[in-house]
Amino acid sequence: MISCGLKPDTWSYNAIQAYHCDHYEVNRALKLISRMEKDDYLPDCHTYNMVLKLLIMIGRFDKATEVWEHMGGKKFYPSVSTYSVMIHNLCKKGKLEEACKYLEIMVDEGIPPYVTTIEMLRNRLLGLGLLDNIDILANKMRQSTTCSIQELADITIGTRSAQKTSRRDESDIERPTPLMLGSSLPPYGSPAKVSMPYYAAPGTSSQITGPFNPSTETSPHFEESHQQQLEIPEQVAV
Repeated sequence: MISCGLKPDTWSYNAIQAYHCDHYEVNRALKLISRMEKDDYLPDCHTYNMVLKLLIMIGRFDKATEVWEHMGGKKFYPSVSTYSVMIHNLCKKGKLEEACKYLEIMVDEGIPPYVTTIEMLRNRLLGLGLLDNIDILANKMRQSTTCSIQELADITIGTRSAQKTSRRDESDIERPTPLMLGSSLPPYGSPAKVSMPYYAAPGTSSQITGPFNPSTETSPHFEESHQQQLEIPEQVAV
């Protein structure tokens, strides 16, 4: 491309950068960033996201911090996706304190994090019993001047998910399904045993129980039941 007089753009560099990162070629990935800056093609969020993810995956946390600081020196302001790359991969490596630090930076900068990012960090902190860290993050979000970040404080402490669960449980209790009531369907071809109320004379109660087959003229028999009492007006003819 260069020998033909064509100058690569950022997309072309990112295609090469993706290859380096997929094959864990750290030195070549870092040199490519320097080459982009030399050719006056500043790396974008995709370039930095790939490199930061690679560095954290292989345990080069010091180098990831150096690249992060280099971004600020080049007047590149990370977006929510770049923060998420740092927090998610730090959580996977067990670096929860560093992950909390980047989430606090997001709150200070007024950048609302993804819900999945908050839930992942919260679950990792809960797994280690670090409840104080969760409270610190939630309080920091409540004090933010961004309304969308204030709303995320409930997700941080798990309030919203708990409310959704309770509402779902209440809905299940109010409207039970036949399977919840313990009923089951008979095998195919076998006569079904039905139990249904019918109008009886005042002071009596009965149920229709017994085999019922619509293909025959056999009528179901009646048996007395005291489980349900039905009252009907006297004017109804039985």
